[in-house]
Amino acid sequence: MSTAAIHSHRGDDYQVAIAKYWVINLLIDLSIDWLEVEAVTLPGETKLVQIDDIVVRNVNGSTRFIQAKKNQKDFGAWSIADLKLELEKASAQWLAAPTAVIEFYSRTPFELLQKTCEQVEFYDPDAFFVLATNQFQHALNQVAEYAKITTQQAHAILKQFEFGSQLNFEGWNKYHRILLDRRVTDVDIAIDVIESIVRQSQSKQGIKGAIDRVRVIRDLEKRGVSYFETALVFSDDSIREKFALASRDLLSWPTTLPGNHWLERAEVAMLVDKVLTDETSITLVLGSPGCGKSALLARVARTFSDQQILILAIKADLTNVVDRKALNAHFNLPADIVACVRKLSA
Repeated sequence: MSTAAIHSHRGDDYQVAIAKYWVINLLIDLSIDWLEVEAVTLPGETKLVQIDDIVVRNVNGSTRFIQAKKNQKDFGAWSIADLKLELEKASAQWLAAPTAVIEFYSRTPFELLQKTCEQVEFYDPDAFFVLATNQFQHALNQVAEYAKITTQQAHAILKQFEFGSQLNFEGWNKYHRILLDRRVTDVDIAIDVIESIVRQSQSKQGIKGAIDRVRVIRDLEKRGVSYFETALVFSDDSIREKFALASRDLLSWPTTLPGNHWLERAEVAMLVDKVLTDETSITLVLGSPGCGKSALLARVARTFSDQQILILAIKADLTNVVDRKALNAHFNLPADIVACVRKLSA
């Protein structure tokens, strides 16, 4: 891969990192309606989008156009001259949508441009060229020149500019995990799903048009991940208590013949040893009705319980539930059953 291709790829990855952040926001913030990566036109419109890296539309109809730039070539602060092309595109976008927010993200700071945006909030256009320092007056003139608009328009467009966090790749990855923690049953899979959605939107392969909340939740559920509207806060003790109650039916299941006689079964030791020695394992116990499957598993469960090893032992045929959501409700768990297990095993 050429140096130019590597740089382009890393730039795409940075765009993906920002887009993942906004997809997570789409899940959490109900005021967001949809977003699109590498937008060409907006739904129902024919005008081409100029700031097209990420477009976010809110429920109230307002729009945010996002430009993600990995870093300034020398890893210094972006000068206004460095942003000549972006400013020209931003002005075209602003003329088409004057109330929209135009937001810039980068690993390196937008130092002078960002400070000039702060200054225009203090002064109206006429006062700006009297009271602002020469540095900021010159910066505003530069914006007008590169954006090919008047200084009055430059003053107005800078009021619509915002600047995102200057995180690097590792910083964004950590922030994604923080935002998803306690909101999904599996953070790793959720991040993988969200990145897949973003890259499909970016390439226009698999997703055409906008990404909405329903799509994200559906794709998470396809991978077995549940999303919670409110971040879960629950204690280990509350989970242990619910697991103990949920395990009562199997733990109390009869395991002996009349006269309190237990037939020794090699399968008990085999199952106990498998659970204790294997890092992960799945074992199916098969047999005809009444052959002693429940008695066998009850004895295994009691062996672990006697050793103070936490168990969740469900006598499924007594629950009358058909899916995980119903199981959570049946046992009155403080969160999704998978989230509970993961919390205790962390």
